[in-house]
Amino acid sequence: MSKHYLHTSIFSLISIFANSQSLKSSADSIRSRYQVPEPAYVVASSDRIVDIQAIGKKRLDIISIATSNDQFYLVSNTKGITGMIAALLVSQHKIEWNTSFFSIFPNPKAASNNTYSGTTL
Repeated sequence: MSKHYLHTSIFSLISIFANSQSLKSSADSIRSRYQVPEPAYVVASSDRIVDIQAIGKKRLDIISIATSNDQFYLVSNTKGITGMIAALLVSQHKIEWNTSFFSIFPNPKAASNNTYSGTTL
């Protein structure tokens, strides 16, 4: 896992425990230390966005300042977000850690390699 993706995950975890001003300061320290050009984060509750920030520059070699309207390619977070959603579903007793994929999604089972029939969370 590259440092950039690791830091994105760290920002996600930090946002749960920090207030917005100390989070911005922490994010800027990490950005500076690891030369991440434009870290961004959102702190959200179930009904509102508490804080949204983008800091740094869009690229290290240009002066264009980061904004909270910048767009990011988030596919690198897919596994982490999927794991977080799965953990939430486990905590709500909707699935278990040993729930099999095909018990939730039975349609692709017939066309799938039998090796994967026992795959669980």
